[in-house]
Amino acid sequence: MTITLIITGILVIILIRSMIKSGTNDSVEITYESESSHQSKHNFHNTTPKSAPIETYKNPGLKSFNIVGTYFRDNVNKSDLGNFIGYVKTEDNRHDRYAVAVYTQSGKQLGYTPKGNQRLNKSLSQWHYGKTFAWGSLGYDDYNQSWYGEVYIPIGLKGKENVAFQTILENKMKIDEFKGKELNTEESFQILDKALEALNCQNIVKKHFKFEYPLHKNFIPSLSSRLEKNKDWEQLIRLKKYNPLINELSESFRGASLRRIKKAEEKFVKIV
Repeated sequence: MTITLIITGILVIILIRSMIKSGTNDSVEITYESESSHQSKHNFHNTTPKSAPIETYKNPGLKSFNIVGTYFRDNVNKSDLGNFIGYVKTEDNRHDRYAVAVYTQSGKQLGYTPKGNQRLNKSLSQWHYGKTFAWGSLGYDDYNQSWYGEVYIPIGLKGKENVAFQTILENKMKIDEFKGKELNTEESFQILDKALEALNCQNIVKKHFKFEYPLHKNFIPSLSSRLEKNKDWEQLIRLKKYNPLINELSESFRGASLRRIKKAEEKFVKIV
């Protein structure tokens, strides 16, 4: 009986020690896996490259882009064809988180700049609070039944330069309104005032963009010829104010206009 109890006690002790040893090993194994997993995640985090920050354009200037997405603008029609003055504005929509929309001055959306331009979006946001003046042209291809266009955006320019761009374009559009019309003398000088102001503004922005001469090359020669025929010497002398415009003409046109002005000065002195 005593021997039986002793044997039973020894077996119980062996069983308890075995259980303790097994439990200790399990605990170590679990801890090891946990640390290994943590270490693995930690290393993955360190080796994954971070996304590079979006940068603005390095140099301010005039940027041009195609206009896309006009097909999906239900309110755009052929009355919108031609040149326009308007603005661009950053947007975050479900198709493009870096979208830049193109609008006319009246607020009609013509489309977008091409998708995903992070730098343009960032530059507009940082330098222009997301919105700035722009201009361009819109066309339609009848054969392919597709819209196309181009927008010019002065980005990061100084206030004086932006004002110059606006003045040039607004004056040019006002001048274009008179095309094909028969003008009296005073209307002709109003156009010359607009053209001279545009030309002076071109000198401010010429490093960014070269605009065409703001008038038809024959405008001043034709006006001076008409004034000469009418012997309107006083108005002919008035053309001297527009010498910067005259100096941009071809040699023959410039020479003819200046000769008439000089003749008017001689005639006017005799009259006085």
